[in-house]
Amino acid sequence: MGKKWTRPEGQKSRLASCADCHGWHLVGVHEDIGWTGECLNRPGLVSLLANLDFDVLVIDRTDRLACKKEDLDFLLAFLDEHNITCVPATWSWEPLSQYMRWWYRGKENPVYAQLDAATVSATAVESASAKS
Repeated sequence: MGKKWTRPEGQKSRLASCADCHGWHLVGVHEDIGWTGECLNRPGLVSLLANLDFDVLVIDRTDRLACKKEDLDFLLAFLDEHNITCVPATWSWEPLSQYMRWWYRGKENPVYAQLDAATVSATAVESASAKS
């Protein structure tokens, strides 16, 4: 936990940057300092799930929300029932992150459609710049 990228300040900064990048307004930050994604009975997560007055849940990384596929399935289904989309501020190639991406794309989620469109546009711009 001593690495800079795992510190709460770094995580909050990535959440804010992700929200700003997509034009989302942060309505609150829930912390579980000292807890891992192995436990679903974390104070911050319980508080978050008790007050679902938002459309998009931005997490730092998928494993910060849940470390087990069955827990992630439960949380994604619960959020989906409340029309909430979960988006990691930091994408990775780890299996749970890719699974979450697949889960939302399979549902043709509009937030992920926008994220995918933005990624395709950014890649096209980068490719055009590289050819210049």
